[in-house]
Amino acid sequence: MDASLPAAPAGRGWPRASWILLAFAAATLLLALAGLALGPVRLGPGEVLSALAGQGDPDAAVAEAGARRDAAVAALAEARQALEEQQSRKAELQSARDASANALAAARAELTGIEREHTALFRDREARAKQTKARHGLTPAIDALRAEPGYERALTAVLG
Repeated sequence: MDASLPAAPAGRGWPRASWILLAFAAATLLLALAGLALGPVRLGPGEVLSALAGQGDPDAAVAEAGARRDAAVAALAEARQALEEQQSRKAELQSARDASANALAAARAELTGIEREHTALFRDREARAKQTKARHGLTPAIDALRAEPGYERALTAVLG
């Protein structure tokens, strides 16, 4: 470490009198350098009056500032009105979007139901065709049964 700069002893830290003096000297040096860089900025009484006279009529400047303020107020009012209109339009569009999303969801649900029904009917038809093919033209035995006339009386007698 450089011997010209005082070191803070371990455990004691900042601030120490030697550090405070060093910081004060550095700040003074920086202010002096800034003063040299900027140079003397002094106006005499005549220069102040001429600078103020060069700015024009203060009443006209106040009137101009008032006119600019009125124009800014009018522009602000127009902007607020446009903002309110856009916000109401946004709300309308959001409600239309929500209604469309609900209609789309309902249509998709209906489509899914129709597709499932179609798939079930298609499988049923395929199963029936496969079953018919497996029979090879033979009719089931239950289809060959025929009841004699008067079977109702016999069935009543059995069932009681």
